[in-house]
Amino acid sequence: MLVSHNRKSGAGDTHVNQEVSGTTGLVGGVDNVFVLKRSSGNVTAVLHTDGRDTEQQLELALQLHDGRWACVGDAKDVNRSQQRNSVLEALNRAGGVGTARDIHEAMGATEKLSTLRVRLSRMVAGG
Repeated sequence: MLVSHNRKSGAGDTHVNQEVSGTTGLVGGVDNVFVLKRSSGNVTAVLHTDGRDTEQQLELALQLHDGRWACVGDAKDVNRSQQRNSVLEALNRAGGVGTARDIHEAMGATEKLSTLRVRLSRMVAGG
């Protein structure tokens, strides 16, 4: 096991291997790379994994509890906003398919239909 630092410059949405500080020889000589990223003062972090033993890159959300890290799920699911989660829950209640009006009704019409349509457009655009 090799422990190293992340790059100081914000690498953004780059490959996990590019997050490791130093030469490419560091990540070229290992089977798997794990990068733990956490904002200062935040108890939730994201563990990025990639390597020869993994079929695809994983991003797991971890939370620090009593000095131990615990996996709390997929990073995208954990970081998704509560509003977007409520849309997805309503869509599931509506059978997984429906119009904006169907989702609006399944949510209990707690907001304007036009606001929901904007959120749905942004969710589709964001993947």
